[in-house]
Amino acid sequence: MKTNTIFYSIIASFLGVGYFPIAPATVASGILCIIIWFFLRSTFIYIGTLIILFPISVWVSTKAEKYWGKDSRKIVIDEVIGMLITLLFIPRTILFFGTGFILFRFFDIVKPFPIGHLQDFSKGWGVVMDDVIAGMYSGIILWIIVYFYYFFMIH
Repeated sequence: MKTNTIFYSIIASFLGVGYFPIAPATVASGILCIIIWFFLRSTFIYIGTLIILFPISVWVSTKAEKYWGKDSRKIVIDEVIGMLITLLFIPRTILFFGTGFILFRFFDIVKPFPIGHLQDFSKGWGVVMDDVIAGMYSGIILWIIVYFYYFFMIH
């Protein structure tokens, strides 16, 4: 395996998580929740991480598809982007992070319109964009849950 192929493999698989034998996307999403919880406490760093990782994820997904095939299970960097979007600006509680995790996995697996169609985009765009929209759907619903939770807790 060439050095650049190893680099793409490491990034696309989220440091090897994509090689997990059972539900690698779910495992990657769960690990990212833990990373966000402990290490991405600054909003500036959180948003910066998302902005930097998005184009990198499209790029390495494009490269990784050449070796692993279209939207391979090993490519889980897209789950990282989706979870980052889901939990963006969400209060740091186990309840909200757990709910966000479940919502994101639901939308990523079920792929309601137009998520399923986004996989038809060319190259790494198809790999990443379905998770971007799944993250947006999850984030919107999660924010509604957060709003009502705090609304009823205060009143």
